[in-house]
Amino acid sequence: MEYMKEQQKHRIHLPIVFFVPILIASLIRFWNIDLRPFHSDEGVNGNFLLNLYNNNYYHYDPANYHGPFLYYIGLIPSYIFGFTDFSFRLLPVLFGIMVVALLYPLRSRLGRMGLLTTGLLIALSPAISFFSRDTIHETYLVFFSLAVVVSFFLYSETRKSRYIYFAASSLAFVITIKETYIVTFAVYAVSLVIAYCVEIVFSPKGTRYPRYKGIFSTFAIDCKKNKYAIGISVGIFLIINFLLYSSFFTYYGGINDILTTLKIWSKTGIESGHNKPFIYYFKVMYRYELPVLVLGIAGFYYAFRHRNKFTMFVSSWAILIYITYSFIPYKTPWLIINILLPLAIMGGIFVNGIYTIVKKKWHYAVFYPIYVCIFGFSGYHAIMLNFNNYDDERCELVYVQTKRDIYNLLDRLESLSNVCGRNMDINIVSKEYWPLPWYLREYKNAKFWGTVIDNPNAPVIIVDKSGEDELKKKLKGDYKKERFVLRPGVWLVVYVQQGLYEAVYGKETISKPTTQII
Repeated sequence: MEYMKEQQKHRIHLPIVFFVPILIASLIRFWNIDLRPFHSDEGVNGNFLLNLYNNNYYHYDPANYHGPFLYYIGLIPSYIFGFTDFSFRLLPVLFGIMVVALLYPLRSRLGRMGLLTTGLLIALSPAISFFSRDTIHETYLVFFSLAVVVSFFLYSETRKSRYIYFAASSLAFVITIKETYIVTFAVYAVSLVIAYCVEIVFSPKGTRYPRYKGIFSTFAIDCKKNKYAIGISVGIFLIINFLLYSSFFTYYGGINDILTTLKIWSKTGIESGHNKPFIYYFKVMYRYELPVLVLGIAGFYYAFRHRNKFTMFVSSWAILIYITYSFIPYKTPWLIINILLPLAIMGGIFVNGIYTIVKKKWHYAVFYPIYVCIFGFSGYHAIMLNFNNYDDERCELVYVQTKRDIYNLLDRLESLSNVCGRNMDINIVSKEYWPLPWYLREYKNAKFWGTVIDNPNAPVIIVDKSGEDELKKKLKGDYKKERFVLRPGVWLVVYVQQGLYEAVYGKETISKPTTQII
């Protein structure tokens, strides 16, 4: 009786379980959203979006920057708020928060403490929060990948046809986001087979064959019962893919390229310049995602002990997605969030299992401080990464990130434009310049040549160190020059006509601390 009272006293209310992780996720992802400079990939994505918005032009290229979903959905905040850093990053932030919210339908399988724990692990994850503040494809992929899982298990519980529609839509969107959908689908298929096999193998003797037979008979009955829903779902699946890959009936070549892309990206996964060792993702998780790693691994024990379909599926998903991405030579840090998602769910399952056996007051006195310390660790690393070390290449999660020194360059150009106007000529003759096209989108005469041209002379010239000697041979007149760090190993040298420079800055010879005047 006393045990029941103690458990009732410490029962966690469902609104807290749902809203607290969402609130924390929102704060971390929305706070100072434009603090970090655009990554070069963001700059490229922004350029595609600008072209789509201004010229109504986007054609899917299987060799270039993944699927069309990001660009078309990115039009929504652009129409509402215009083109700003905030509007460009708004949807990845919202989808990052919705990943946490999407756990709620799994509450009966996770338990209340499991739901709270999984939500907090995702909300406070340094990697997941960091890349949710980045307009790349990965956050969208993770959201719809989870939506597929949620739809499947909700259908298995309720047998309601609406979840077939949700699953079909989610599968379609996964395909339109990124070519690694093939990895996700393969892992899901194998994990599902493992989950059913374990359920059959560990069934009581005499029930294994009937259970095995029941799986196929249930599947056949469901197909017959829901034949219209399945037909509609296939139509939804095909329409979503056709609309996005055909650029809404303007480029039918994109449909054929869906198949071509698998060949191209399978080659990229082996021969790219982003090769890293098998243990790369484990090392990153060990350093920055220790709570997810430890609790997730502990969750495997719980899964194999209880052997229900859901826990076996998620544990197989976690193991297989980790092994698959680790075997692929191509590795970038944002791919890790595909691994962290199922591990976080396993961590929630484990903590919920522990919480159900906590009985006495001293148990709670031990449990809660440890619980708070775990998330204090994650919260500290998430805050430091997102708001302090976001461009520090010594952090493995910060990958070829644009340096904050780019803001000094933009301030310089803003000061010069106050005299010359936004129509001043700017020749960017640097080979490396992303994400400058996004930041210079309002400078109508900013031209990106990608190499030193025959006549580079202009009020402002931007070149990288490798092209500076060639540029000097072609300069006419006197220039002042300054150096800025674009990203690790890439310096940009900005040449400003001396007359313009002195008109703006006088005889200034000292610049901001991170900028060098030569």
